[in-house]
Amino acid sequence: MKKVKEISILVLIVMLLVGATGLCTVSAATEAVHFSELIAFLPAAPSGWEGEEPFGMMYTIEEGTWSMVTESYTKSGAEDITAEVGIMDSAFYQVGWWALWQGFYAWESTEGYAKTTEVKGFPAGEIYDKGSNDYSLYVGINDRFMVFISTSSDRDTLYSFANSIDYKGIAALGGGAAPPAEEEPEETTEVPEGEGKAPGFEAVFAVAGLLAVAYLLRRRG
Repeated sequence: MKKVKEISILVLIVMLLVGATGLCTVSAATEAVHFSELIAFLPAAPSGWEGEEPFGMMYTIEEGTWSMVTESYTKSGAEDITAEVGIMDSAFYQVGWWALWQGFYAWESTEGYAKTTEVKGFPAGEIYDKGSNDYSLYVGINDRFMVFISTSSDRDTLYSFANSIDYKGIAALGGGAAPPAEEEPEETTEVPEGEGKAPGFEAVFAVAGLLAVAYLLRRRG
C-alpha cells in the first residue's frame, strides 16, 4: 500500500480515536443501525477508479451502540491517487467524526482552508490541506449520521464521490427521528476516591475506540 493511502487511512483512525474519548452521553433508547445496512450506501467506484472490499464495525456496550463503515478507492493506473468514504451512525452519541464536527471552525491560510457548505441540502464542512494535497468533506445528517469523504486527487473528484451518495436514504435509516432528550442526572451518593468506583461509560467507550484503532491498523497494514 502506498504511503499516501496509509496516511489517509491513519487520519480516519485518528478521528475515531478522538471521538471515542469525547463521548457525550444521551438517551440509551436509540440503537445504531447495523453496519451491514450502512455498507449498502457506500458509493460504487466512479469510472476510472477501483474500490476495495468495504469494512464495517459496530460496538454494543451496556448503555449504547454506534457503527461505521469505510471503503478505500484507488485510481486505475495511479495507485498513489486514492479516496476514502466512510459512513457512521452515532446514535446521537458524540463519537467519531461527530466529535470533530462539534469543534469545526472556518479558516483560510496559505496552507489550505476549512469552510462550511452544503451537500444536497445537508450541512457540511470542506477541508483542504495543501501540504498533503488532501481534500476532505464531512456531511452531517439529522445530527446522527455522518458521511466522511477524503481524496488525494482534486476537488472535482471529492464532489464526484459526494454527489453519488444517497443522503436522504441514509437519513431514512433513522426513521426521521429527532435526537432524544437528555435525561436528568440522578442523585448519587459521592464515593470517596479509590473506594469501590467502577469505570464510567466514557472510559469504556474510550477503550472500545482504542480496540477499533488496533483492529483497523492490523487489517489495513
